[in-house]
Amino acid sequence: MKATSELQTAKRESSDEVLTVPQGHRNKRIFILEDHPMVRQGIRKLIESQQGFEVCGESESSDEGLAALSTACADLAIVDLSLKDSSGLDFIKTAKSRYPTLLTLVLSMHEDSSIIERALKFGASGYVSKAESLDRLIDAVQHVLRGEHYLSETVQKKLIDHEFSFRQEGGFPMFSLSDREFEVFQFLATGQPISKIAALLHLSVKTIEGYCAHIRKKLGLHNNQELIMEASRRLSSG
Repeated sequence: MKATSELQTAKRESSDEVLTVPQGHRNKRIFILEDHPMVRQGIRKLIESQQGFEVCGESESSDEGLAALSTACADLAIVDLSLKDSSGLDFIKTAKSRYPTLLTLVLSMHEDSSIIERALKFGASGYVSKAESLDRLIDAVQHVLRGEHYLSETVQKKLIDHEFSFRQEGGFPMFSLSDREFEVFQFLATGQPISKIAALLHLSVKTIEGYCAHIRKKLGLHNNQELIMEASRRLSSG
């Protein structure tokens, strides 16, 4: 009921802010990467309620999404960070390499500052928290398609809070993790066993165990149980 109410509110509030499209100009094409079918449907309805936008495809997984983008002719991809087969961060990084002109906008429940900053580092043009009302998404899409960067209010607050704590504490160990270590850390947060993580990343179990050891050392943790608990605490919000 809450999601339906938010969708209706978003349609109503954003109706006065639609993009006007001059005659002869094509709609902006938007691809949706989200692993929850009901959320995808809600985003699709919201996007298609706006003049000048059309949804050119959708997917629940990174590999399928990357393949579909080869023919979708998308201007923008709306990306969740928790996918069935990998991280949305990895999708953003790969998509920017394969499709340099594609814009990406994150829509996620993840509000940890380290995730937000990595998404921006990998090439995302905007970041919106799912905890905010859906009308923020249309605002973000409009800004990003104009070539601007967009951070929703909740995301801005997280980054500001992190900046103050970073200065006070003299550093933040999460940022010492390499991209691969951070990817392993994300999979640990989802409860995946080391053997499954190894298979998903096409690496050996021994290699993943090595990454876990490096992460524990950097974060000051003593064993894998503490590591999994820390990963879950920071990153399991989806």
